[in-house]
Amino acid sequence: SPEQIVEQERILPEMKTKIFSVTPENIKNKNARLIISQFDQTLDPNYYKKIWGDSVKVLKIPDEHKIVKMEEFMPSIHELILDAFEKSKTSR
Repeated sequence: SPEQIVEQERILPEMKTKIFSVTPENIKNKNARLIISQFDQTLDPNYYKKIWGDSVKVLKIPDEHKIVKMEEFMPSIHELILDAFEKSKTSR
């Protein structure tokens, strides 16, 4: 949802509807995963709970919006992606 954006003036109105239209009901891949930066300056790192609750697996990393320490977190991100693919194979 666009409400999670910290600096609302930075996003164009037409982008709000395009980017933030995904909900647990309309997403096609039910094996979605979220990567949340705990020190995100752009998005509220706790907002996802309002939309997704506990219905999606979340990886919280102690980094900022751009994930500047990508090398440090890549193994965890890789595991999250592998888990999603394995779950999608077994749910077909």
